Amino acid sequence: MSILQRDISKYIAESKKRCKKRNLDPNVIPDLVTVSLLELGQKMYQFKSILKVSDFFVEKFFKTIENIPIQLAVTDENGTILELKGDANIKDQMKHMGFRPGIKFVEEYAGTNSVSLALETNQPVELIGTQHYHSFLKNTACYSVPFEFENLHLKGTFSIVTLADYQSPLLLTLLATTVDLIERELMIREQNKQLNVFNQVVTESTQNGIIKVDDEGVIVEFNQTAEKLTGWQRENVIGEKISKGNPLHKYFDQILEEGKEVSDIEIAIKNTRLDQQIMCLLNGVPIYENVGTISGVFFQLKDITERYQATASINYLAYHDDLTTLPNRRCFLDLLKEQLVKAEEHQKMFAVFLLDLDNFKTVNDTLGHGKGDKLLFNVAKRLVENLPEQAKIFRIGGDEFTILLTDIQQKSEAVEVAKKIVQLFQQSYILGNHELNISVSVGISIYPDDGQEIDWLYSKADIAMYEAKHQGGAGYTIYHS
Repeated sequence: MSILQRDISKYIAESKKRCKKRNLDPNVIPDLVTVSLLELGQKMYQFKSILKVSDFFVEKFFKTIENIPIQLAVTDENGTILELKGDANIKDQMKHMGFRPGIKFVEEYAGTNSVSLALETNQPVELIGTQHYHSFLKNTACYSVPFEFENLHLKGTFSIVTLADYQSPLLLTLLATTVDLIERELMIREQNKQLNVFNQVVTESTQNGIIKVDDEGVIVEFNQTAEKLTGWQRENVIGEKISKGNPLHKYFDQILEEGKEVSDIEIAIKNTRLDQQIMCLLNGVPIYENVGTISGVFFQLKDITERYQATASINYLAYHDDLTTLPNRRCFLDLLKEQLVKAEEHQKMFAVFLLDLDNFKTVNDTLGHGKGDKLLFNVAKRLVENLPEQAKIFRIGGDEFTILLTDIQQKSEAVEVAKKIVQLFQQSYILGNHELNISVSVGISIYPDDGQEIDWLYSKADIAMYEAKHQGGAGYTIYHS
């Protein structure tokens, strides 16, 4: 169960009971109620700011899971679908079943579903396969995250549907993080609306960092929030020029030379007092003393560190395995592409290793998946702690690991690393009261001898790994034709 989702089994059970009382046939695709075009248009207008802001973050969400067929829906507080985005194939399937903007995806008509449960429980919800009431959804995995923007008086959900084969709690985590980013962005945009720059000084000086600079680059105003964000003391900066090392310097020059404002610029400021990096949203406008004469620049800083860290968290989750914290398959393929370019340019050799634990299924079958996961974690830890720095280690799924060994001069270097790996597995693993002895089969391909493309190098390492297994496991094989 996802850490974002408390136990909702009782809500599912209660929902199914209500559906049965309504005489909903679980084996029939329901006729969903559709709102009028006028009502849909009014709703779209109400939600226009959310839909506009969500475009950027939803696109980023899709990029992190680009290999998974997904359809995303935005609904209002009544479960009315306002917008559908995502994989064309799933979109066609959903459209065939009656899903389109304007339908009311509510329990009364659609049976037990993630949208209704998310609105009811006010928490992220996942429904997999037969947890749905209707059988036509049994091959799907659905995830819904509720939102409520108090400033805009709007409530609804962001929901995604994919095939059950692609179910993963990571999808709910990524969706919840994306919704959080959208909420923060809307909040920031609301706070950054300004009628004029001087009203901002009065109304937002306690919320935004205010820095005023004259046309010579001398700081003439520096409020308490600016002190808090930068760590600089007001008495130390008033009367001083902005140095070239100051992140505001280039924007001061730009505004002064072009007379144009800069807005929503992300900059990093090293807070000298906290000794940490603060991410800020920078806005700057020229100050005119007379028509056509710029007398200075007015800067505003808004702290967006939390939003920035949340975005970084999405990127981390997309490129790392959540069990072992090792880089994942996507990261491996990206680095392998980069390594191919470097190796070709500098005429360098490198090796691709594919590792598979021998008889790992027995561990899961006899001790349970919990112990199996612990074993995988300890395997990853032992590899990281004992292999050379040039060996980049990845978990690509199940009990399979890959290693990218860069900057080698000859095959014998890959052989030495392979021997080291096999030797590491000769040491037993202690898991609670159990002592496990498990071996590993290692397959190796070498660039450029075994190929100069990703698919060739990977497939030949795979062939070599299976050859090692056929030889009894607990060993390594370098690919040979």
